[in-house]
Amino acid sequence: MLRLAFFILILLFSQAKQLFAQDKLTIDSTVHTTIANDSLVKLFQEKLTVYPNQTELAIALIDQNETQYWGLRKDKNTLKSITNQDAIFEIGSISKVFTATLLSHLVTDKKVTLDQSIVSLLPFTLSNPPEASTKITLQMLSNHTSGLPRLPQNLIDLLATHAQDPYAVYTRDLLHDYLKTDFKTTTAPGKTYAYSNLGAGLLGDLLASYTNQSYESLLQDYIFKPLQMHTSSSVYEQLDKTKLVNGLQPDGTIASPWRFKALASAGAIRSTIKDLSLFAQQQWKNNPVYQQTQQETFTVNNRLSMGLGWHLLHQKNKTLLFHNGGTGGFTSCMIIDIQAKKAVVVLSNISAFHPNARQIDGLYNSILKSLY
Repeated sequence: MLRLAFFILILLFSQAKQLFAQDKLTIDSTVHTTIANDSLVKLFQEKLTVYPNQTELAIALIDQNETQYWGLRKDKNTLKSITNQDAIFEIGSISKVFTATLLSHLVTDKKVTLDQSIVSLLPFTLSNPPEASTKITLQMLSNHTSGLPRLPQNLIDLLATHAQDPYAVYTRDLLHDYLKTDFKTTTAPGKTYAYSNLGAGLLGDLLASYTNQSYESLLQDYIFKPLQMHTSSSVYEQLDKTKLVNGLQPDGTIASPWRFKALASAGAIRSTIKDLSLFAQQQWKNNPVYQQTQQETFTVNNRLSMGLGWHLLHQKNKTLLFHNGGTGGFTSCMIIDIQAKKAVVVLSNISAFHPNARQIDGLYNSILKSLY
């Protein structure tokens, strides 16, 4: 499985932490009451042993119009069931699917086109744009084929001194300075899949500038309010702090929240499994905006292709929509079977930098299978 590691270059500036093996988790009786599937309980017991105390998972199992919520927390090496469907987690790169959905809305409204050059939408004129940059389209930003690097160089330069909250200091002025002075591609636009937080962040910035709105107001107007996702936001200051889950560093200490400025559309959204369930269910309704994001726009290999934002996982007899996310204190994933109208959302406060963070992705497949 291709790991969609969020902001992986920051690992170069993270301090390595020695993590020691722990005793097997004790399972509280409330877990068996909530999860009436012994094999899944055993799987959670096995996978969550390696994470620190106060690790928390919020899980939504969606079967057509019915949603079941599971909440789990590790406390004193015991796994307990909790109620946390309204708890707010950082969802990291799953934000990119919302950004792609905004693009689809604006295309459907005939305000922009997928093949529109991004240079034509910049709020300033490039005096001498590189030839490759003029070939980058909005679709390429959304499906990671723009050829842009994972991160802009002038953000990488800041990471050593701002690793705990790296995107909070990256302003639109810095993004625009980068585009004016160091705008270059690493591969030919439209030819190669190369995951880019810069590309997704630039997409949201362009859409906000073109519509004369903020990224947050676009999300509220086009997605959050229409779907009644009342607890979701890309702006940390607007959230109900009593509902925020503390992110954890790999050693179990509380991680700093990640706040965003210029590249908000690459990973700024915080949400709940209740809200994300509404978004997941929208994927199989007869809505051309959401259907457009699911259409294949680029083939990576025989198992993976790209829609707009979504990664399309091709299995024997079906195609699944997938995206995951990770920040300094959180890991998340969402997977959807459109044909069967089933989906799983997993949110956790496990750091993307934990050496076993990848195991969270591994849980979704077992949970999804339990729905069939």
